[in-house]
Amino acid sequence: MHFERLLTSQSYRSPGEQQRWARDKFSALLAESSLEELPSEEFVKSKGRTILLIVAVYSLNDLRLLDKLDELCSRQKKMAVGMYIYDIENINSQYDLDKFIPGILPAYQTPMIGIWENGELKKSAWGNDALGVLNDMFFLI
Repeated sequence: MHFERLLTSQSYRSPGEQQRWARDKFSALLAESSLEELPSEEFVKSKGRTILLIVAVYSLNDLRLLDKLDELCSRQKKMAVGMYIYDIENINSQYDLDKFIPGILPAYQTPMIGIWENGELKKSAWGNDALGVLNDMFFLI
């Protein structure tokens, strides 16, 4: 999978057209990957560890992060955590973020991460702090 190509393969399009095209293709690409899209706004925090990662499909850095996570997940038959991905453009306002990751506000940059243990939110972060959390968990960088 190459999430990065959602933006880089369409360089002949205007930036707005590129981003619309990437958003249109994002769910299908997630379905073909080792990652899982958040199935609905009613995020069910299951038993064990669950991660919600909110990304911006228009961000090349976020798409590169998804490529790294996809590669990692595809090498492991069963991850010890449930991980869900969600496109920030599906969220109507910054205050709606609180429905997904309670207490994350103010949040100004993707990616955004929430980590639950047995249904209880244990950690949340955004921007570079979220990347640090992911790196600590998965040694991505």
